Amino acid sequence: FSRMGKSIGYQIEIGQSCYLIDCGAPLFHLIGGHGLKKVGGLLITHCHDDHKRWFSDLALFCRYAPDFHNKVFLLLQRQ
Repeated sequence: FSRMGKSIGYQIEIGQSCYLIDCGAPLFHLIGGHGLKKVGGLLITHCHDDHKRWFSDLALFCRYAPDFHNKVFLLLQRQ
């Protein structure tokens, strides 16, 4: 998400599906609420704060956004 290298996060789209790899970037600022509604899954590569910083905000958004009914799947690597 950051062209200056100050955050970690990648958004990939495969067909109609959208996924995030890590969420160290400020998701709401960069993607917006409508963009977050397209996210179908999240892959966290490891548990450093710069890779998971915005996960709790994404989880709260998914839980409380009034017009959001999808579940975002979370995939973690067990170490």
